[in-house]
Amino acid sequence: MSETVKEYIDSFIMDVNQIIKWKYLKSRRELKKQINELVFQIDFYSSKYNYCSDIEIRSECRIWCKRYDRSLTMKSGIAGIPFRTDAEYWWDITDENSREKVFLSMIEGIKTKVLPVVEELEKDYSSGLLKLIYRYGFDAFSNSIQLIDEFFGREEALKAANAYSEGFKKTESNILKRYIKGECCLENERNLHYMVENRLITISGERK
Repeated sequence: MSETVKEYIDSFIMDVNQIIKWKYLKSRRELKKQINELVFQIDFYSSKYNYCSDIEIRSECRIWCKRYDRSLTMKSGIAGIPFRTDAEYWWDITDENSREKVFLSMIEGIKTKVLPVVEELEKDYSSGLLKLIYRYGFDAFSNSIQLIDEFFGREEALKAANAYSEGFKKTESNILKRYIKGECCLENERNLHYMVENRLITISGERK
């Protein structure tokens, strides 16, 4: 390989961007697309153990809202769109054959999972935003419920709160029990915290 590992990864990202033509922030290894207040951000990460004979990357698309922060943070994140559905974390792009397979897989993921969402938002922003949030669920670290409440009103927020609570009540019912006891267990559950503080769900019991 005549290129450095950094150059090799950068060339891979540029090849991806030749297809989707988003804004490329080379220093951050990010591809970005903004629609009103929403930002689609595809990040590429490389392993610190990468060397010329073994090069791995990982990548995902995160969607965040500029209303809540100036960059992708816990405050601004709305949804994540994974390109892989298997248990593997890294992609091996060491040689041209593996690189081509990963490239084609990633482009397929972008075309089938990301670009249709972008097209919906560009066609009808409000409708597309609501579909986006419900399609990818309510991540514990996002502010999706708050976004629905502020964009679409309390009635839609109550509907979303019910959908979210149904999802965790069986497997994570202990979270509310701990909250009632006065434990600080909602800091990383942004949706749950917003629902509780804004009375979008009813909690049985009293906090100490």
